[in-house]
Amino acid sequence: MNPPTLYKICIREVSRYLTEGVWNKADENPVSRLPRSIASDLMKHSFSQQTLTFENSRLLLTCGLVISLDIKHTIRRDDNLMLFQMFTKDSGQTLRCLHLECHTFNKTRDLETLFQGCSKLKDLHIQFPFDLNLLRNYKLRSLKLHCCKSFEQNYSLEQDTKFRTLASSMQTLENFSICINNISLAMLGLNVLFSFFKYKTVASILMNCRRILSVGLVDSLLAINYIHTSLGYSPVYELRRCFWRILNYHDTNKAFLPSSYEQAILRAVLSCPYLKKLIFHVSYIEGIIPLRNLQNLTYLILYFSHCEGDILPTFQFLLKKIGHQLKYLAVIGIDNFPINMVCRYCKNLETLAIDGRNISFESKETSPELLCLTSLSIIDVDRSVLFLLPKCPNLKWLSLHNAECLNDELLQTVMEGDTLSQLKQLFILHCSISRSGLRLLLERTRSIDKIYVHSMRFEISSVLETLGRQNINIDGTVENFPPYLDTCDF
Repeated sequence: MNPPTLYKICIREVSRYLTEGVWNKADENPVSRLPRSIASDLMKHSFSQQTLTFENSRLLLTCGLVISLDIKHTIRRDDNLMLFQMFTKDSGQTLRCLHLECHTFNKTRDLETLFQGCSKLKDLHIQFPFDLNLLRNYKLRSLKLHCCKSFEQNYSLEQDTKFRTLASSMQTLENFSICINNISLAMLGLNVLFSFFKYKTVASILMNCRRILSVGLVDSLLAINYIHTSLGYSPVYELRRCFWRILNYHDTNKAFLPSSYEQAILRAVLSCPYLKKLIFHVSYIEGIIPLRNLQNLTYLILYFSHCEGDILPTFQFLLKKIGHQLKYLAVIGIDNFPINMVCRYCKNLETLAIDGRNISFESKETSPELLCLTSLSIIDVDRSVLFLLPKCPNLKWLSLHNAECLNDELLQTVMEGDTLSQLKQLFILHCSISRSGLRLLLERTRSIDKIYVHSMRFEISSVLETLGRQNINIDGTVENFPPYLDTCDF
């Protein structure tokens, strides 16, 4: 692990002096004379410490340079009052971004007082339910409502109606999101986390917030078609990221019959010509055909778990049309999928994730190398799939789940040449390699800095110690299997 830079050491030490109140009685606030970027770094470091109180951070908060404030930890009631006092003065007028992860501000009057002192707020990221009417006078650019246990209970139909009214006064809004930390692609496929806002509310956002770039992980497909029906035509939206999940007739009485499904998708595609990222739960395979018109699409997650129709021929048709432009591709719930298809059509791919049964790779077939691929995740690994690895010479992140077929003999065959020589992080669950196999793997991957290998045949830490590689981080947290989506940024 690299030692901290001199700059980070200085930030840490100055932050400690501030915490200890060394300059609290100075005639002039020393922080106010710092460049804004250094003051921001001091703020980030100080507010990441759980021991912080607003008494020992007063100089930071009143320096007049605070643009962004991220509060992660619970705040004492006394500190709450100090924060309100600070931000009812001029210092609150500089604040543009506010992120509240703690649950301290659970009273409407507390938040109302805080918001009044920050009248120029542009970006709000908040992790607990509150009265949405408090935002009626703000010209927000970004609003992120973070999911928590009580979220669904508090964001009820009443709040949904409030937001529909609020949307009419938020013409400056560019990003709206309901988010949750580190949700797996599999969990995202359950369709249960993001149903709080109804399609008429989403439609209100799209119609009133003409600058909107994303409505996060809230389905916009039904809303786009609802607007088309209401107006008699389809407006063009500025959307860059979309989540489409209204799939089949049984989901809702407002969903689409098979005969109209493809037309509904085409209507949405033509309304979103600037779309760059799409998460799409496919109900009928014909629905992916219109995606060929998305010329700016670079990020695509497709769910086929409940899809009807012959998937492979239609999916191959789509990859022929847009595969060359994709940088990120995740395919969930696809069976009997030959990865050679990806090599053939997606030469610029940087991230690939596949979750399905009987995924195969025909090594005898002449397939181009995936020279741009740096991240690969495969669930339910077949023996043949491992021969894809030599085709990915620049791979830096590899996750293999259910890899019982991977033994020492197969590993040695796959690792011939420079395979995985650039690898930085490796996660393998349920494999059959021995201590000798892991030793071979580590000897060939000298640049690796994070690893987790689950095998019943050895304890990973003892092998690292034997090889003198104790500096490698052993990380077996579940977030690594499979790759997780940061919904806050979608």
